[in-house]
Amino acid sequence: MQSQPSGAGGGRARRSICDLPMDCVARIASLTSPGDACRLAAAAAVLRPVADLDDVWGSFLPPDLADVVLDSKSVTSPAHRERETKKEMFLRLCDSPVLLDGGKLVIKAV
Repeated sequence: MQSQPSGAGGGRARRSICDLPMDCVARIASLTSPGDACRLAAAAAVLRPVADLDDVWGSFLPPDLADVVLDSKSVTSPAHRERETKKEMFLRLCDSPVLLDGGKLVIKAV
């Protein structure tokens, strides 16, 4: 990527994260934390859809969590759980951890 002169000083053109391909931004966000993904969404309206992607929020959850949560008894209906986004699942687990193995094991998003 070549830089282009900008302004009177002939310096490099300023680049921002918005100049990156959105799949690249999503990959970067998935390597951070849930708080960072929320901050990314708040930083620029154009980045909000990327920060809300299931690929981003799925990286914050254990890989087999969907099966465990679908099989668990919780306050939400199975139909709702099947169509909720990974972000919604993460936030629900923050509010209502899933108890397994007779209450000896807890799955909670942190």
